[in-house]
Amino acid sequence: MSAYRTGVVVIACSAGLWAQTLAPVISPRGVVNAFSQQPAPSQVGAGSIIWINGLNLGPAAGAAADGPTWPTELGGVQVLINNRPSPLGSVSPPRIVAQVPFETPNGLMNVVVRRGEQTSRPARITVFAVFPVVRTAEDKGFGEVAGAAAGSNFSFTASGLGVSDPRVNTGESAGGEA
Repeated sequence: MSAYRTGVVVIACSAGLWAQTLAPVISPRGVVNAFSQQPAPSQVGAGSIIWINGLNLGPAAGAAADGPTWPTELGGVQVLINNRPSPLGSVSPPRIVAQVPFETPNGLMNVVVRRGEQTSRPARITVFAVFPVVRTAEDKGFGEVAGAAAGSNFSFTASGLGVSDPRVNTGESAGGEA
């Protein structure tokens, strides 16, 4: 009986230490275009918003960017797309919201999450200079466009439109009216 009790204590201690040192894990097919919901290897345009889904990605309490410019480190977390830091909108244990930098070249790119000294295995996305996608109702990735009508105008959110004029820099909100 005492050996069993000792085993339980050792397992409990090991589990506690394991949870503290567990590296971030990106789920298989876990990097998706936030607007189209297409799973990995998701197709995105430079400047697109992506969701990175997995385990131990961010701090337990989560963190969100405040202000019009997203930081490239948030809550001790960084996302690197082909070694280029990505702006982060929010981080939590199961999901990160990030932007693909406008400066990312076309092609198949590695996505890595770094949390403290721990790094995930790479996941993949395919980046294009332009790959427009509109946001849909309830973020389903299909169906009705999410937007608002005001008189003869209809406003909606799109991603992957490429470099704009005037230019919006990586991590900045386009905001305003066109």
